[in-house]
Amino acid sequence: MADTVVSNDFFSEAFHGVHSLPLRGFALVGGIGVINILVDLALRHSGPSISASGYTVAGLLMFVSLATVYVVAMMIAEAPLSWLGGIRFLGIMALCVSIPLGLLFGGLLLLRTGGGITAVILGLSLLAALIAIPLLSAWPVTQALSGVFVSPVRILRSTKGYRWGLFTASYASTVLNKILPATDTAKSGGQAIILAIGNGAISCISLLLLASIAATAWKFAIRQDATLAKSIEFQNY
Repeated sequence: MADTVVSNDFFSEAFHGVHSLPLRGFALVGGIGVINILVDLALRHSGPSISASGYTVAGLLMFVSLATVYVVAMMIAEAPLSWLGGIRFLGIMALCVSIPLGLLFGGLLLLRTGGGITAVILGLSLLAALIAIPLLSAWPVTQALSGVFVSPVRILRSTKGYRWGLFTASYASTVLNKILPATDTAKSGGQAIILAIGNGAISCISLLLLASIAATAWKFAIRQDATLAKSIEFQNY
């Protein structure tokens, strides 16, 4: 029962975090949404085969979007921004994304080359990673604010009591991106514009939720773990 109460508190505080975001934060996210729409339409117009420059633009957009998540998360957490903190934040985010992707591609490669048992082990590791990574939502913000390395085990331990809320909130935000079909599936220019605008709006909402979940998870983590709170060194900024 206590876990349910804390999980409900997490949901309400995460949504309150979006509501409390300063206007400049919404403007920043809106700007990223507009860029998303323009890039989406431009890549569709380039045809089925995307050039190297297209991949470069998509990569830069991903980087800018994650940097925006950092800025918005710090605004919601009411924590100071810094270049070093941003690098730490993006590094942890990249690590959390690369682990499941590496396990996925490794498992698929082994299946094609006949490494069945090892592929099964990697598949089980992938499943474990997909369960654990949402519970590490506080890690990027915590590491951004800490001058020393913060163990992911400490972050996992600090989620006691609200893991279900954190897990469901994290995956709910990713499901939003699947609501509309991709812009390149449009059969006409008008349909492409509508899909691009819709997907741009959804990406803004998803970005806001991702940042708020990260900030809220950090707030809950330092409440649960007093020693974790002491590792945060605001004076470094």
